[in-house]
Formats: sequence, C-alpha cells, structure tokens
Amino acid sequence: MRLPSSLKFVSASLHPAFAMRGMPQFASDIARTIGRAAKRARAGGDLDRPQRLMLDSPAEEVARALDGCREVALDVETPRDDHTDIKLLGIAPAQPWAFDAACLPWGESARNFAKNLVTDSRIVKVGHNFAFDQAAFRANGIEPEWPVYDTIQAAA
Repeated sequence: MRLPSSLKFVSASLHPAFAMRGMPQFASDIARTIGRAAKRARAGGDLDRPQRLMLDSPAEEVARALDGCREVALDVETPRDDHTDIKLLGIAPAQPWAFDAACLPWGESARNFAKNLVTDSRIVKVGHNFAFDQAAFRANGIEPEWPVYDTIQAAA
C-alpha cells in the first residue's frame, strides 16, 4: 500500500486527551512532540512556530478550520472494555493548515463532524490501525469512505 506523498513523518505522542482530562501539565509536552514531528516533516518554513492546537473548540469551529483540506490524520479513543464507545476524536491536517491538531470530546456535534469528514471520498484519511477506528465508527452509524491509508500496514 502506498501512503500519500504528503505524509513524511509519523510520531507517537501522548494523546491530547491527557491534557483535557485534568492533566494540563501534559499540554506543553504534547505540543512539543507535535512540533518535533512537524519540524522533521517540513522542508523549510518557520520550524519554530508555536503549534496551533484546538483542544477546547466546538466541532463546528474545527470543521470550519478544516474547510478545503483534502488530507487528514484521524484517531479515536475508546475505553479498554468497550472499543465501540468513542470518547474522543483526534484530527490533524496532513499539510500545513489553519491548525496542527484538534481533539473533540465525542457527542452529537463531534459525531456529525466525523460523519461528514470520514464519508467524504474527496478527503484522504490517514490513521494508525484504522481497522480499529473503522469498527468504532461503524458502531456509531458511520461508514468510512475510501481513500483510507493505514500506517500500521506501512509499519509492517
């Protein structure tokens, strides 16, 4: 499987959920890790700019900020004992955009946003172990449309 040419680097980081769940001390570490990944991925430009994170923004605001974006990385967070109960949705544009990463608590507006995003066949979706995310989306009435690229396959 070929990954999108715009995907240059994959980085593991603490999920922004840690900063949103009463542990704000992790916010700077998360931003720094995202910044390091961005630095490695970019070929020029302002490498030391602050990272633009949307951690408390409504889904509608994130949707407006993504308008016109055609490649996104996605991740869902679920409890260990129920892999269909989405708690958080993480989104990052694959190229420089209005923000670097967003995290949405799951609810009706996040579900509607996710449905519009993952069912749009004009948008390339990138995820790690996307089969897991796909099962969670399906359990929530959302059938992802291709193109979808799974970085776990690239890691193999």
